[in-house]
Amino acid sequence: MDKKAALDALHARCFEARVPMSKVCSDAGVAQSTASRWRRDPATMTARTLGKLEAALARIERGEDDG
Repeated sequence: MDKKAALDALHARCFEARVPMSKVCSDAGVAQSTASRWRRDPATMTARTLGKLEAALARIERGEDDG
């Protein structure tokens, strides 16, 4: 997995959906500091947590967001 590319793709989706990463992190139950740390060092990314963020963003994109 190209971690930097995966992170860039996630940020691009957030930008296109006009959703801040902090909202995606909150909905996914992931600390916002995790996403910040990944920006500094993509090697620290885990597929499991990335999957949680992608799933949360997908729910937001589908309009299944509670608020």
